[in-house]
Amino acid sequence: MIREIIGAVLMLGGMFFLLVAAIGVFRLPDPFLRMHASTKAGTLGAGLLVAGVAVTYTQENLGLTAFIIIFFLFATLPVAGHLLGRAMYVSGAHFVMKEGSDGLKGVLPRAEASLESRLAGRSADPALPDPAKAKGRAQATKDTDAK
Repeated sequence: MIREIIGAVLMLGGMFFLLVAAIGVFRLPDPFLRMHASTKAGTLGAGLLVAGVAVTYTQENLGLTAFIIIFFLFATLPVAGHLLGRAMYVSGAHFVMKEGSDGLKGVLPRAEASLESRLAGRSADPALPDPAKAKGRAQATKDTDAK
């Protein structure tokens, strides 16, 4: 009886944190904050759910399996979130911040415009080829192949 109550409390806590993560992904204004909500609250929520299942059910090797799952969740999700955040920063993703509070300015290179605007051809960023030139090269290649 006590195991079921503890397991239910852990699972309800996990569902709460997963709900907070989902709300954060939909409500927060920029990709960095959304990534933070999904990795931090999502990791804790999934870990609590797995712990609740391990406490509630008494099958053989379930505790070891739950421990391994929780270990890999806590070892990989924050690192993956960090790498995604770094990639977003370097690619020039828009983020909300106070004026002058960019702690990575001068530490990491950052594109002048976001990836979406560069791909749309609205920014003359030398990191990407000009869409008009790429279209011309594709047409030239197509004409050469037709001959």
